[in-house]
Formats: sequence, structure tokens, C-alpha cells
Amino acid sequence: GLNAHGRNSVKLIKSFSPTPTAGYTVGGSYTSYLDGYQATKIELLQNETVKYATASSGNSGSYSIPNVASGTYTLRVSKNNHVTRDYAITVSGNTTQDVQICPLGDASMNGKVQANDAQLAYQQSQGKANLSDYASKCADVAPVGSPNGKVQAADAMVIYQQAQGKHSLY
Repeated sequence: GLNAHGRNSVKLIKSFSPTPTAGYTVGGSYTSYLDGYQATKIELLQNETVKYATASSGNSGSYSIPNVASGTYTLRVSKNNHVTRDYAITVSGNTTQDVQICPLGDASMNGKVQANDAQLAYQQSQGKANLSDYASKCADVAPVGSPNGKVQAADAMVIYQQAQGKHSLY
């Protein structure tokens, strides 16, 4: 149609479609022990469902998970012969979370199973140590293959045998 100036008018209609959010990067350093060829697995879960995952070989380094949507996640770190560890994280921007997992029996969390780990486990079983939840999980090794959720004298014995090379947890 003609406008007031006697010219044809063109109506421009601009359409907008929502652009998907690129998401954020979750990353940081990781530390694990024992076999450096075994992969350390790092997963982001919501309601126990894996939403994002990556894996890195080597006992230490950095990890990065790109394009993570905002939200609350469980960051789960696992590796063969190690005690799986969960971190609660909230992603609302690029997020850094350094992680460490330790071998079965490593109550001192130094990466080695030694006699002092057995001593710590025994003290914990007697209510005389104050191990963190994760250190307690590291010390809960007996019965081998099906830990019972408690640190007991039997755990200390298995750890001591492992430290002496007389029994294999792995």
C-alpha cells in the first residue's frame, strides 16, 4: 500500500527465536593414585542420572566439562581401586572444583596404604579418631569387596595386611 508520502511501504517483521544457552564450563584439577594408566572418571549427576562425563588418564592433571547447564549437581569422581567421592556443586557460571580420590585403605588420604592408615582405622573404630566422612569410607574395607559402612577393627587388620604386602585389596 501507499504511505502518506505516496510511496510503497514495507513492513519489517523481525522474528526472534530463543537461542540455546551455551552453558558453562566445570573444571579443575584432579588427583588420584596407583595405576596412572587407569582412567579417572568425572561425572556430573542430577538425581543419580549422569548428565555430563569426562575421563582422564594419569594420576593428576586438569579436567574440563564444557556446555554445562545451570543447576545443582553431584560431581562424582571414581577410579578402579579407589573410593568414589561425591562433591555437591552449584553451576551458575564457570565453576572450578578441584578433586582428589584415594585408594581403598588410605585413611590418611596421602595416596599410599601404610601402617599408619591401619592405626587411624583402629582409632576410628574405638571412637578416638575423627576421620572425615571420605577418610572413613577409605578406611571401610572389610569385608573385602562389600564394606559395611562402619570402620571396625577388622578394617584396620585388612589395611595393615595390605600395607605389609600380605593381603591384596586390589
